[in-house]
Amino acid sequence: MNILVIHMLGDAISPLVIGAVADRTAMAMGFGLISVMMAVGGALWVWGARDLDRDTAAVSPDPVRQV
Repeated sequence: MNILVIHMLGDAISPLVIGAVADRTAMAMGFGLISVMMAVGGALWVWGARDLDRDTAAVSPDPVRQV
């Protein structure tokens, strides 16, 4: 699901967003907007990574308690 969302919101739409912004302003502004969005995505990833161990442990089978 993660890869699907990444491609739908990133790879598929970013050329359209860059082009739309560049048509209204300048190409540099289009690339700047994408750079800001990448920074926001990176910050959200780092924020979510703090819960990775706890979330992984919650869905992984406990090797000691196998029945």
